[in-house]
Amino acid sequence: SRFAAFDVHQRVCSLVRTGVVGIVGPHSAITSNHVQSLCDTMEIPHLSARWDPQQRRSSCLVNLFPNPAVLAKASADIVRTWNWEGFTLLYDDFDSLRRMGDLIKIADDKGYFITVRQLKGSRGNENNYRHVLQEVKHSEEKNLVIEVSREKLYDVLIQMQQVGLVGTDYNYIITSLDLHTIDLDSFKWSGTNIIGVRLVDTESERYRETMQLIMDIRKEELEDDNEDERRRRRNVAGVLNPKEISRNEFNK
Repeated sequence: SRFAAFDVHQRVCSLVRTGVVGIVGPHSAITSNHVQSLCDTMEIPHLSARWDPQQRRSSCLVNLFPNPAVLAKASADIVRTWNWEGFTLLYDDFDSLRRMGDLIKIADDKGYFITVRQLKGSRGNENNYRHVLQEVKHSEEKNLVIEVSREKLYDVLIQMQQVGLVGTDYNYIITSLDLHTIDLDSFKWSGTNIIGVRLVDTESERYRETMQLIMDIRKEELEDDNEDERRRRRNVAGVLNPKEISRNEFNK
């Protein structure tokens, strides 16, 4: 929204006044584009880590998100290694389908049979995808490419388990680079072949140190936000306290 853009504008200007040498983020498309425009104007490096299909060349932008074409080729290589003749692609929105465009093209060029299904929520419950998943089960397709957001992924996997899309005959390629952050214990003994790609070594000391630093920073930010909220509530309570208002009027 324009209010979010205004807030981001204020934050960037505040950071610039402190003498920062670069801006990292944010993740939102609208606010990220706004930050990029500001950084271009002020010639400050802008580091982004989000998928951007309309990314324009900019002397101040460094996008750390992996090239979608490279990720698509990685998925296509997995399909070829597993000797799939086809697969069903499950996606959650238009952007996720666009991200899979390169994979669909590669698979189509190689003559694979592809079925594309959107994980639309049921009427009255946008988080219920069982009706779509049951259609997949009835199709008897065993090879699935799953392109959904990290926020939805766990629920989707649980619902796939509930409708019976699990077992030694099933193979999943999960495209989310955050798969390693999700607890997969519930699917450990299902026999399903689940493969994903990650860009970090979660066992390395550098990774653990970096994650600890991020968590410490977030904790400090949360504590600051909570203190600001408590201060704001105290101020509002003081202004709106009818007893205090009456006392002030009486003293006059």
